[in-house]
Amino acid sequence: MSHFSPFEIQVALSSEEPDQGYGRLNFSSHLDRPIQIWIKLVDVTTNLGVWSCDSAWEIFPGVNYWIGLPPMLALNVGDFEVQVTGDVNFTVVKNWGTQSNPFLIEGVPFQTCTQGDMAFQTYVEVWLDRVYHQGVVQVQPGDVVVDVGANYGFFSLFAWSQKASRVVAVEPFPPTYECLRQNTQKFSSIQTLPVAVGAKSARGTMYPSRVSGSNFLTQNESWVEGSENIKPVNATRFEVQILTWPEILEQGQITKIDFLKVDCEGGEVDLFQNMASQHWDMLSKIAVEFHSPTGKEIILDLLSAHKFQIQSCSDGGIGLILAHTIKPKPFTFMQ
Repeated sequence: MSHFSPFEIQVALSSEEPDQGYGRLNFSSHLDRPIQIWIKLVDVTTNLGVWSCDSAWEIFPGVNYWIGLPPMLALNVGDFEVQVTGDVNFTVVKNWGTQSNPFLIEGVPFQTCTQGDMAFQTYVEVWLDRVYHQGVVQVQPGDVVVDVGANYGFFSLFAWSQKASRVVAVEPFPPTYECLRQNTQKFSSIQTLPVAVGAKSARGTMYPSRVSGSNFLTQNESWVEGSENIKPVNATRFEVQILTWPEILEQGQITKIDFLKVDCEGGEVDLFQNMASQHWDMLSKIAVEFHSPTGKEIILDLLSAHKFQIQSCSDGGIGLILAHTIKPKPFTFMQ
């Protein structure tokens, strides 16, 4: 790919977003004709995709265009590569004046396999913002962790870094699972299972989505708010194996779970609705992503019915619930 740029590209951190600001990339074409292009931003340090356009952009001479990133991305990316393909092909490296945070495993930069998806946001959420590691709901040394909807393994690797004794990573989507397997294969305490969770054992259908990490079983579409915006048209479909929760526990030889993380794009409803009382008794800490208002209420009701304390719950129809059954240590007065 050529490093000649037919564009004027400028970058800046804006203060228009509340609190911190966001990264803005402004560009215009020097060419004397309209062109169609695709743009992708890649963090140089981690080699993870930061942003990409969903379809080709038509660019006209003399018109100014811009891309804006939210603070979470802009303030954690350092040098990033602007990759332009289409009627013209070139790359250029830019920087907002911020410093990238490398993905470190035992102090060594770790390059994940991600099939080119925009996985930088997931990395930032899990490793830097630690969204699944708050308050009482944290992975502690010696914990047995089950990661349902493991994606490329960011949380499984994070749990390993917190000295979990064992991690079982469950991911059904075949291209993503292959990356998960590659990313975790040298860690003997991480086991991967290429299955989905459901109300009954069966075969299911998944499609690659327009949004990274948002591949969902077609049977769970009603539990995913905005699914019509991320479901692709005329895409290759993948047949996957669906197992019930007891079957997953048996296949993974899981007899206790200290930390259960769930992000399975609507499948969380089937998982929790079909847990027997002995399965609830196995759990002590839960981080679960919900993907619809109805699914959120169902999960909150089930957690309450099984005596879980809700540590935090996101507003809106898509978000995160952190819950636990850990009782606070009694306070004693010093004599």
